[in-house]
Amino acid sequence: PKCPFCTRLYMQEEYGAVMCRKCAIDFPYLKQGEDTVKARFCDKVIAAAKYEGAVREAVRRYKFGGRMSYARQFGKILAEKLMEYPEVEYDFITWVPVSRRRLHERGYDQAKLLTREVAQELNMQMRPVLRKVRNTPPQSSIGSLPRRRANVIGAYRLRKDANIDGKSILLVDDVVTTASTISECAGLLKSGGATAVYGAAFAKAARKASVKKR
Repeated sequence: PKCPFCTRLYMQEEYGAVMCRKCAIDFPYLKQGEDTVKARFCDKVIAAAKYEGAVREAVRRYKFGGRMSYARQFGKILAEKLMEYPEVEYDFITWVPVSRRRLHERGYDQAKLLTREVAQELNMQMRPVLRKVRNTPPQSSIGSLPRRRANVIGAYRLRKDANIDGKSILLVDDVVTTASTISECAGLLKSGGATAVYGAAFAKAARKASVKKR
């Protein structure tokens, strides 16, 4: 087993850890007060780490390099962050899905894998309630916030079997920057009857950072 952030082999005593001891020394965890993102239709959006350096490279390997196993470590880190907010309660966990085209190209949905690990750590029910009906250009290729919002309008739909009326939902994605994507999905959930929507992301990117989105 290797550390997902520096990719070096774990020492035997590090087996089962989310990262090696060296990476743990200066890992860019987000502290309370800097770990939230403003997003329309979301009651709160919480992120676990800064999208920079080794974290950024690890996320890119996870999304584009087939490193599906990273979901376990990312999920544990995000679950630990969510535990810092015991007052936030939800009925089940779901995720921001990729399009069919992206799923075919990549072979997996990285947000779904991340959500599965978070659900297991928090002992919560995981349910699919959204689907992506339009393959959109990467958000990183779009500069302004209004254009990013426009890029994802109409790209998602509620599943016919969503059944979310009166529910409080945790909505998971891998990276959040301007929150345009998670806001679009949260708006759908609220319009479908959800009483509360909380967002969660493994990493939070500065708006000037380049982040490849769905």
